[in-house]
Amino acid sequence: MDRLNQALAWSKFRPVFPAYESDTWVGGSLHKRKSPAIRNGHLDATQEEPLVRSIWAASPNRLVGVWLGDEIVVNDIDVDLDKAEDGFNFLLENNLETPESYSQITPSGGKHIFYRNPGKPLGPDNNYRSPDKKTIRTGLDRKTGSSYVIAYSDTPPNFAELADAPQWLLDETKTAQLNEYSGTLADWIENLNPATADYRVVDAIKRFPTEDFDHQVMITKQTELVLLGAAGHPGIAEALELFQALWLFGDYNTNEYRIEWTAALEGAVRKFGGPEASKEKNK
Repeated sequence: MDRLNQALAWSKFRPVFPAYESDTWVGGSLHKRKSPAIRNGHLDATQEEPLVRSIWAASPNRLVGVWLGDEIVVNDIDVDLDKAEDGFNFLLENNLETPESYSQITPSGGKHIFYRNPGKPLGPDNNYRSPDKKTIRTGLDRKTGSSYVIAYSDTPPNFAELADAPQWLLDETKTAQLNEYSGTLADWIENLNPATADYRVVDAIKRFPTEDFDHQVMITKQTELVLLGAAGHPGIAEALELFQALWLFGDYNTNEYRIEWTAALEGAVRKFGGPEASKEKNK
């Protein structure tokens, strides 16, 4: 089946969007294979047949990205022996059940198992159930909510026939505690540490995207900077200015994108900008 018909089939299940079929240089920036080939990624996903046809008529080789949303949870099992990563082995060693449900095999030999989410909305998580996200690689990723997978099968799932996700896949991950801030965004920025950026902030700046990025990347990076600022790290105001300049670069310097930036930053500060995070100051 060609990609257009694959996209049309999957659009009956969930909204779809185009993704790069190989590492591609565009305007001096490298876009990695499987990354969105559309400005706002899954936020621009669609189930409208005329739009799907138009997208793949223009770029017939694009992979089909599938935005999962809150109702779907995918157990993404990876195998990467170069990184000592074997999700199948992790499942066996930890006696984690995998109820039978719709699945697709990935080109790398991994597997996506699709489940219904019977409970509250969850977030995606890489190296799921790992106590150390940096060095212990489980080979299991949870895809749900504001995340996506690539369609490899020509036949999509039937939602009504999906099994409920196993409880272990629905466990909330231990992320930073919500440190709510009740003041205004201007107050929060005014009270940031004014000293020169330290190594943590410099490292965050070095990891700013070097190509067009979508709303979800913007939110993720804003949250990282807000957490650092709340923990007392210096240089956050300047880092936010630099990152905002990337978000508003070129044709994106519009009132719409400025409003989107401010709304997202206000949300991050309300959730993560409070003083309780200051316990990390001396780390």
